[in-house]
Amino acid sequence: MITVEGLTKKYGSTIAVDSLSFTVKPGRVTGFLGP
Repeated sequence: MITVEGLTKKYGSTIAVDSLSFTVKPGRVTGFLGP
């Protein structure tokens, strides 16, 4: 199992991801795509 809590990613002063939290159960494939 993979757990992510409060992930934030910034590019300079631009916030691309703000406080993302999720859990991926074993055997699942998960992806996040953006613009």
